[in-house]
Amino acid sequence: MHWRLQQLWKRIRRKLHWPSALTHAQQPMITPTYEHSGQVTHPDVLDFGQPWQGYRFWMVTTPYPFLDESVENPSILVSHDGENWQPPEGLRNPLVERPTSGFHADPDMFFNPQQQQLWLYFLHTQRHQQQDLLRMCSADGRHWSPPVRILSLPYQTIRSPGLLWYRGEILMLSVNMSGGRILELRRSHNGVQWSQPQPVALTLPGYTPSHLDLLYDAPSALFFMLIQADPLGGGPNRLFLLSSKDPLVWRCGRRPLLSPLDAPSWAAQTLYRSSFSMHPDEHTVELWYAGRSMEHANHIAHLTIARRRWFKLANGPWFA
Repeated sequence: MHWRLQQLWKRIRRKLHWPSALTHAQQPMITPTYEHSGQVTHPDVLDFGQPWQGYRFWMVTTPYPFLDESVENPSILVSHDGENWQPPEGLRNPLVERPTSGFHADPDMFFNPQQQQLWLYFLHTQRHQQQDLLRMCSADGRHWSPPVRILSLPYQTIRSPGLLWYRGEILMLSVNMSGGRILELRRSHNGVQWSQPQPVALTLPGYTPSHLDLLYDAPSALFFMLIQADPLGGGPNRLFLLSSKDPLVWRCGRRPLLSPLDAPSWAAQTLYRSSFSMHPDEHTVELWYAGRSMEHANHIAHLTIARRRWFKLANGPWFA
């Protein structure tokens, strides 16, 4: 009987709070912003493995000081080491100014090897009306084409698009909030015309998806995804790692990669959309994750994880 009670208590504790699989960064990074707050969120980072246009790491992010969406406009930062960031020489942030109505959000960027360009996608949202998916392109990261509207969709039908160049095709995963927080996949050969969305199956017991980032790891022939997820019963958002051989079917690791419940003060309120890199020549995975303090200050921190441990975290069963 005593053994059974112990097992029951273990299950209850798991339901109440799964601790972070990783150890939090004690301090966030310094991230310069055009409006001088230094507060940013929703990072997307590209790792070229070696300098591209002068820098190995290129990040798109948005200022979000104390939840002020009026300055949430895509901005570019660059780094040699993934830790120290600055705007690239010759670029003035933001890439686009504040819209006359609504707000910008949810930027995602990938490198198009055919065009030898950065392709940046982000949302222009008008609450309770519609959302436009916009695209900008750049051959050097400093000079960008004007934003072009790619899709116009009803409000809350596309959140946090995550894009990936995969074998000559562009994959886009996003969350349909009005459809019951369904993860959806679209495909395109030119980045302009897109297929109809397909529902995606994922195992995420007790949580619903919110914001995501997506990568393909060629050495393992696996897709990986980071999802910021909301608990079904409410509460702060956690960050989960998922893996897949097929972008239509995903499997989640055993416990949250990171949770705000055991975070330092800079990320103690909630976690947000985060980004990662898995360069094939490296034995580590780089993670940049967004957090929010109890005072609503938004920042990003950086962690380095051994590649072997990353795979173990991605493949662990939920209740082992």
